[in-house]
Amino acid sequence: MPNYQLSHSYEHFIVLKIIGFVNGQVEIILKVLDRGARVDIADNEGCTSFHTATTKGHVKAVRELLNRGAKVDISNRERFTPLYSAV
Repeated sequence: MPNYQLSHSYEHFIVLKIIGFVNGQVEIILKVLDRGARVDIADNEGCTSFHTATTKGHVKAVRELLNRGAKVDISNRERFTPLYSAV
């Protein structure tokens, strides 16, 4: 894994959402969270990494985010929660 120099929480979010979930690399998600990323940071649409993981069906990522305290009841702008997306 490249040594990302992340100094801003939104950069953490980008790594979680794009690299971790597009490539399905749970190890990257864990490393970014270990470096201080907030598990429930949201994008402009109010979607968190947990929204993305549930929508894409990334079960391992969902488990890890839950273990790290991801909230299942945070609504995005469309008022969908990660739990709703999972069903």
